[in-house]
This record gives sequence, structure tokens and C-alpha cells, in this order.
Amino acid sequence: YETVQAETMANQGGIQIKGVGDTVVTDIQRGDWIKVNGVNFDKGCKSFTVKASSSKGAIIKVTTGSPDGEAFAYAEIPAGSSGEVTFPTLNMTGTKDICFVFSGELEFDSWSFS
Repeated sequence: YETVQAETMANQGGIQIKGVGDTVVTDIQRGDWIKVNGVNFDKGCKSFTVKASSSKGAIIKVTTGSPDGEAFAYAEIPAGSSGEVTFPTLNMTGTKDICFVFSGELEFDSWSFS
């Protein structure tokens, strides 16, 4: 699997994009989300890596289909953190539309599954 920039999305609710060249998803608040269509899990997945930062701490919930879909991964971004962190996932196979649903203020730079 490859690392994907967080601003790669099919749809979104409430976020903004900041930067030129090396951009990040920003102005994220509780309940905001990003949707990505056609993520290929043919190799399966066991972990989820995110590059993000948060001054107060936040959680990223990863769901299938829609922001209200079934959750298969959670990433806790600790307060004051910045960088990559890896979390376990429920095993996923096939090609799925996924959503990143946010519960807290953060900047989201990239993600990958393995």
C-alpha cells in the first residue's frame, strides 16, 4: 500500500485545505469528515497509519460507505502530538468507499493501510 495525501478525496463535510504543494487538511472540527471512493483492500489490511497533529487531542474514525457507516479503525491523536502513528484495524478486503470522521480539532496530512 502507498501513502495517500489526506486532501485526496471524493467528498467532504466541514474541512478546509491549507498550503501550496505540501498541503494538509485543516480547520477540522468535531463531526467533519472526508470520503474516499474505491480504496482497494485486495491485500487485506491489519493496520492504519496517519500523519496528523492536534493541540488538544482528537480521534479519527474510519468507516465504510458513509460517515455513519460501520467503523473498522480508530486513530487517537494525542494532545500536542505531530507525526505518524499506527493503529490496528479490523481486517478489510475488496474495494470500498471509506470515510474519515473526526472528533476533535486537528490537521491531517496523510494516511495508509498495511
